Amino acid sequence: MVEDDQAQSGHLQRNYPAPHAGYYRPLIELQASVVPGYSLGYLLDLETRQETAIRSSQQGMLITRRALPVVQKGDCLAVILEETER
Repeated sequence: MVEDDQAQSGHLQRNYPAPHAGYYRPLIELQASVVPGYSLGYLLDLETRQETAIRSSQQGMLITRRALPVVQKGDCLAVILEETER
């Protein structure tokens, strides 16, 4: 296990929280490599029918992906294990 001393790290719910309630549709599989800007999935607002793209802000590997499609605001949608230089 590797400790991450970056600000706000260590709290899975802080990684890609749902910006609103809705229905989440992931686009990539676990262990996929991602780069900033890569689309992780879409969150459909059930009231407005608007889709929000959830995009990676990190480079690394997807290690957690939302399993249940129905989400509340703030629910964790994904966790990316960032690549670090050794």
